[in-house]
Amino acid sequence: ETYNDSLKSDVFVTRIKPNALEIDAGGASATICKGESIILGNPAYGGTGKLTYTWSPPYFLGSTNQEKVISTPDSSITYTLTVADEAGNVETDTIRVIVNPTPTAVVTGNFLSKKDLIETYYAQKNPSYKYFWYIQGGTIQSLNNQDSIVVKWSDALFGIVKLIVYNEEMCRDSASLNIVLNYKHNPKLTYSGLPIFCEGDSLMLNAGTCFA
Repeated sequence: ETYNDSLKSDVFVTRIKPNALEIDAGGASATICKGESIILGNPAYGGTGKLTYTWSPPYFLGSTNQEKVISTPDSSITYTLTVADEAGNVETDTIRVIVNPTPTAVVTGNFLSKKDLIETYYAQKNPSYKYFWYIQGGTIQSLNNQDSIVVKWSDALFGIVKLIVYNEEMCRDSASLNIVLNYKHNPKLTYSGLPIFCEGDSLMLNAGTCFA
């Protein structure tokens, strides 16, 4: 510690405390995306004898009595780390964990398609989102950074439309849609009405939703 000599105002005296206790909760603040975890704290130095660690409040923590703890908070929160030694010395430090929201990734579109058919798939539109599309089993026919994508499918059996979105805080979410391609479906005819009818009557036949 440093203090001013009361008799000589221009003279300062520094007194070094033996075994001074130094602690660190991990910095003044840290930023994560919702759903992520963060490790807080560092080992304390100095002190006398065994050191005792206490984190508060206890919310979203995997432990409250370790030098390093894992936090997975749902919202922004400030933690206080208190460290005490056997001589009764106590030091505290705080850290603010800022939790940014994550975007929402959704892919919609036709999940039954076939070779050379061109389909459009859509994401949730948000002007603050950045979009990145990945296609398996087809080729992209439009820009990759829009809230929709145009795909021309190949002769593969299956395809995948995958979307990754980032928001302004660079938090991310992903979604995918599995596509059935070139599905060979044997029609099964069904009818509406009576199977016995007179000359001039009609009967509605249905081959199923996969046929036109």
